[in-house]
Amino acid sequence: MFDLTGRNALVTGAGQGVGAGIARALAARGAAVAVNDVRPERAQQVVDELQASGARAVVAPFDVTAYDSVRDGVASSVAAIGPIDILVNNAGNGGRDGMVPAQFRGSDPETWHGPVDVNLFGVMNCCHVVLDAMCDNGFGRIVTIASGAGMVGLRIGVSPYAA
Repeated sequence: MFDLTGRNALVTGAGQGVGAGIARALAARGAAVAVNDVRPERAQQVVDELQASGARAVVAPFDVTAYDSVRDGVASSVAAIGPIDILVNNAGNGGRDGMVPAQFRGSDPETWHGPVDVNLFGVMNCCHVVLDAMCDNGFGRIVTIASGAGMVGLRIGVSPYAA
């Protein structure tokens, strides 16, 4: 389909599920991949798999909700594979502690932070950190994975996530 040889990608939330699949797909097209996850052991499993298949991959263990963590994690990834050309904002759901469905009317505002921090601030943090280098290099692609939950109201208790 397309060749990403010589390109470097960062995929957030790539230690499992959809993110791991995205990391595999980018690596299969030739990209070097920084595999991010808030849980380093999950990212390491994906990196081990990618490296075993001959791909260039590094672990990028950082919390997308913490700007300094993103900055330092991206710097470490850049030192290992080079400037990030492709950012896939995939980390999401309810954040580090997962999502606990609850009806909004009776919800505790303290429970809103996980989904909002990871799905909004996580994306903003990652974009902000990689954007200057993309502009300076004259190339960059940013893909943000979103949920259909943000398009229609759902009666399953995920209002902060949907927002």
